[in-house]
Amino acid sequence: MKPLAVGMVLITCLGICAAGCQPTSTTTTTPVDITLSDQALLDIHDTIGSDEALFAFARSVTRLRNGTIVVADQYARGLKFFNDSGESTKVVGRRGRGPGEFEDVTWVSTCGRDSIYAFDYTRRMVLVFDTAGSFAREFRPEGNPHEMRCSASGILAVLGLPYGLGSSQQPPEHLVSPVLVLNMQGQSLVRIGDVPFAENGPLGKRTHIAVSDDGIYVGTADSAAVVLYSLDGSSQTALRANIVNVTPTAANLKAAIDETVSYASNAAVRELQRPQFESMAVPEFVPLYRQVLVDTRRIVWLVVSPLGEPFTKVQGLIPDDSSVVTLRLPPDATIQEIGEDYLLAIHQDSIGFQHVLLFDLRRQ
Repeated sequence: MKPLAVGMVLITCLGICAAGCQPTSTTTTTPVDITLSDQALLDIHDTIGSDEALFAFARSVTRLRNGTIVVADQYARGLKFFNDSGESTKVVGRRGRGPGEFEDVTWVSTCGRDSIYAFDYTRRMVLVFDTAGSFAREFRPEGNPHEMRCSASGILAVLGLPYGLGSSQQPPEHLVSPVLVLNMQGQSLVRIGDVPFAENGPLGKRTHIAVSDDGIYVGTADSAAVVLYSLDGSSQTALRANIVNVTPTAANLKAAIDETVSYASNAAVRELQRPQFESMAVPEFVPLYRQVLVDTRRIVWLVVSPLGEPFTKVQGLIPDDSSVVTLRLPPDATIQEIGEDYLLAIHQDSIGFQHVLLFDLRRQ
């Protein structure tokens, strides 16, 4: 498969400071060198003239220790496995409500050393598979999840659906959601607290979470900061990025609407939704970031460019030496994982084909 070119990679080191800490002198900060391959090492995608679409809608992707890539195909209601050469090896699951079946799979991730967790948003269930794709069990996680993340050791973080959703007369920006820490059985261990859920409209701010083995990261995009909570919820630290407010363009709005309506599997529903979103008020500024992730070295990565830009800009906040690393990806990319030596993303090209991209990440 032809690799997708990224263009030049930008590396920048800038000062950041945790809340309450003393500013770090730039003369004592050691520059951090993290680079991304100019082209994707692996590019899994459909081609014109294919007999059958590779993806109905690739919503989430994870990479196993052996190099296998697992794609949660939301509209095909299953998990698609690809080897380290990008060749399709198996499809797991089908539409249904029985063991190992999906109605609406929206998230997949490795969880712990040898488990694959997949979330069925409609059924409110987590389905657990081994790395070979064999179904093991399922459970209903506490916290009524909207967004889920899992650490390498199996710590689950949940951003719940907002209280009163569907029954409250409050606009979305006034609703709050719980953030919880769960064990691998989906039972609540710690309630971190309540956070704003989202603003209305395709360009509204949304809360995002990430988890590592030492904490939960929560970003509301209200400011250029992400808050790190200890796993017991007893302490918190703010990591601040170097982001400025940007006025939305027509391209930003169109791309945001395109992404929002894409979550509806029915084409007729998508066409009904589009004029509704187009009629909504446009905010003065785009959200300061649209994704929050954390990697194996506790570097917090923010996607700081809005949709509709010529490339995707990503900032990595490095708390140990108070610096920021900036990388560049293809336009409108959604990062799925950042491992020790790789970055996994989904990108949709101008024809409408989705690409699952694996990049080489080098740390020096």
